[in-house]
Amino acid sequence: MSEANDRTPATLAVDLARGGHAGTLFLVDREGLWEHASLDLAGRRNARTLVPEAAALCERHGMTLADLDLVCVSIGPGSFTGLRVGVTFAKMLAFAAGCDVIGVPSHLSVRRIVQHVDPPGTRLRVVSDALRGDVYLTDVTVGPLGEPPIPEGPRLVSAEEIEEGDDLVRYGENPGGTSDASTVFNAALERWRQGVRDDPFALAPLYVRRSSAEEKADEQRS
Repeated sequence: MSEANDRTPATLAVDLARGGHAGTLFLVDREGLWEHASLDLAGRRNARTLVPEAAALCERHGMTLADLDLVCVSIGPGSFTGLRVGVTFAKMLAFAAGCDVIGVPSHLSVRRIVQHVDPPGTRLRVVSDALRGDVYLTDVTVGPLGEPPIPEGPRLVSAEEIEEGDDLVRYGENPGGTSDASTVFNAALERWRQGVRDDPFALAPLYVRRSSAEEKADEQRS
């Protein structure tokens, strides 16, 4: 555990965007202490694992889920199941606890952007694997310190269209592209301090493409 800004709200951040075994939680309590926790998602147990793990994380800090001031969550693009579970959890927690909720696009939570590594005005291309030979692409303009980046996208493009370069950030595949619940928290906190809040009723996963099952059904109908 480490110390955080005293003015930081009691916050739980959730990142299930990459699915598989990569789920993480990040908690900051009212004493300014933080803790990062990994989720055991083996066997696609994320829906059953998330709530008790989040509750246990709060309990270790003398809190309950109802004590939170803010819940933030990675909304995608990413794992269909992970996004659905994470966003649903954040919405229900916001309803039940009456806390603020902020959804963070996955491509805006990468460490290179969150830590303001690049000068304001820098243009970056953030990509993540969309499977089937495609990638999700977001063009991002880096904002000044304390201000969120400006995204264009995400959109679905062929992986063959992507050329390597200093402006290319591969989501989750290198230090600059690393993203977890702690970077989701920092991206959301920047927005929260700007007065931004999301409507729990309107918050939804950022899927970009239809699921494989839906695409197959479309092919069969045509």
